[in-house]
Amino acid sequence: MCDYPTQHKQNTGRETLDGEFRTMSKSPMERRTAFRAPTSIKATASSSQGARQDVEISDLSTGGCAVATARHPLASGGAYGLKISGLEILGVRTAWTSGNLAGLMFDRPLHVAVADHISARHPRPAEQEPGAAQDAEPCC
Repeated sequence: MCDYPTQHKQNTGRETLDGEFRTMSKSPMERRTAFRAPTSIKATASSSQGARQDVEISDLSTGGCAVATARHPLASGGAYGLKISGLEILGVRTAWTSGNLAGLMFDRPLHVAVADHISARHPRPAEQEPGAAQDAEPCC
């Protein structure tokens, strides 16, 4: 079972999920509005030109995910199709990149129950760092 909060409160950039107020930061980590569950999921990112690249999803939320690539970094601001075993291809856009790491925003948010199911099926082992995926069974 995943530890998603049962009630989701929209983060306006001034009020945190626990009700504390702060100044809006420009950091991608600070702009997140949904809980991110640590995961270890192998997936494939495909560009509109047909280039495919294996990625590892290291955290997942209803609005996006963080991925690590094995070969080439994803293009900043690029549009991709993200294929996770057992799901339809998800449209994503690159929100940020740092070397072989990237933050992806889903074109259409996942339903909370879908994000819960995926993250429960593919939890990241406590000792595993992002970028070091292990084989996992298909999610759905």
